[in-house]
Amino acid sequence: MREAERSLLSRGARLRAEWQSGMGSLRQRLMIEQQKETNTQWKLLAQRVQLAHPEYAELKFPAPLRLQQVQNEILQDNEVLLEFFLGERALYSFVIGRKNLYPFLVRIDREKLTAKVAQLITSLNGGATSPFDQALAYQLYQILIQPLETRIAAANQQQELAALIIVPDGILHYLPFDALVAQAPAANGAGRLAGTAFLLDRYPLTYSPTAALLRNVSKRAPAGYSGDLLALAPFASASNNGVARVPVSYLDDLAPAGKPVVPAARAPALPYSAQEIKLISAHSKNVRAKLNAEATREQLQHYAGGHRFLHLATFGYLDPQEPLQSAFLLSDGFVRVAEIYNMNLKAELAVLSASTTKLEDTSSGQDLSGLASAFFHAGTRSLVISLWRSEERTAAELLAQFYANLNRGMNKAAALRAAKRATRTGTSDHPARWAPFVLLGAR
Repeated sequence: MREAERSLLSRGARLRAEWQSGMGSLRQRLMIEQQKETNTQWKLLAQRVQLAHPEYAELKFPAPLRLQQVQNEILQDNEVLLEFFLGERALYSFVIGRKNLYPFLVRIDREKLTAKVAQLITSLNGGATSPFDQALAYQLYQILIQPLETRIAAANQQQELAALIIVPDGILHYLPFDALVAQAPAANGAGRLAGTAFLLDRYPLTYSPTAALLRNVSKRAPAGYSGDLLALAPFASASNNGVARVPVSYLDDLAPAGKPVVPAARAPALPYSAQEIKLISAHSKNVRAKLNAEATREQLQHYAGGHRFLHLATFGYLDPQEPLQSAFLLSDGFVRVAEIYNMNLKAELAVLSASTTKLEDTSSGQDLSGLASAFFHAGTRSLVISLWRSEERTAAELLAQFYANLNRGMNKAAALRAAKRATRTGTSDHPARWAPFVLLGAR
């Protein structure tokens, strides 16, 4: 069944790419028939999975929820869910509170909005040395959030918001909404970020690929744990000979923008990850930390289920065309999404601190959804991932502050938001430094 799923995902991605490349009417009709057949095969696969593995099916093929289920089984007090749907000629938004629903429509071509979002994401992927387009970030705020703010307040009955839960669609899966600029930039303030009003300052944000997936995770009770933290950093030393040898083409995808991996550098390195583990370990009492060659798949499989936090300071890669091939690296090889489903990772929280995604025109969010679904099926309640590679020192300090906030009793949404705001000082104000980390799952 896993091979059937992989085949259908690949076929769907190919059909989307061909459709967007343009073609004659006869070819379009043929592709419509092929898509109908693919949809039929997908439904049949879902039925087979439902019969054979009902728990897996609940996460992988969640049934659409009724409004009352969202309000009564997902939302807690002072929380609002915001779901988007990208139509061809309009953006549809649904603001859901515990007692009300506010739909809204913005007339904008999908292609135009996608191009704007992709442009902002690409600039953020370029790092803090790349100019940040405040005007574009403000335009996207005006499209995505500003028309909804009175509705968000009404949905929350004018109370202080504990979490704004965003359920994206399409390319919006890759957009860190807290990097949107919520106030018109000053005409003479080009390039100045100090004092910029980001959406981060207004709302504690969390995300979920679907509302149904969030419901399934939210109703799961926290497990009992024998340890606080399992931390794995397989590439903490550039001289480590125990790391996996990986294809150069794969490393090129993982490399920071403008810094391709040369053929001689077949063993990647995250030299600051040892310090990252040291910083986050200071906020836990019972820590199992393994670096370099000791950070193995065996450590993950045998110990992750017994620890409250699972921290993976390693390379991760989200593949929008082959979601089941998305993976992260340990010292003895890849751990792919398809394998995670069969693991025992019953952590309260998993953090993948150096992941990246390869954004393409046909990116639909299935890579993010697949990764989250895999961790959630394996038992994890929440997942923090980075949408692009942040500077190592900044990422380590931000995540250390995040863990410190959790140990002070903050919920995950508030803890991550506070850590980002604490990082926004001096030279760290650029959102490329603090915005890549997003929280999915239980708050």
